[in-house]
Amino acid sequence: MDKAVVVSILLYTLVIPFFAARAKTTRGAVQRAVIATIVACVLYLLGLLFLYTSTPKFNV
Repeated sequence: MDKAVVVSILLYTLVIPFFAARAKTTRGAVQRAVIATIVACVLYLLGLLFLYTSTPKFNV
């Protein structure tokens, strides 16, 4: 689970600038980057609430 979180953070680090670079103006690029960051944060929050809490904990 920890490796998946790290990989997804690295993926978002690459995807958000590529998504923002498609805008024609600097202002549009910043707006796209902010919106993409907010969406990513909401998805992480939902993932932590539903996926992380539902995984079984193993005592090793």
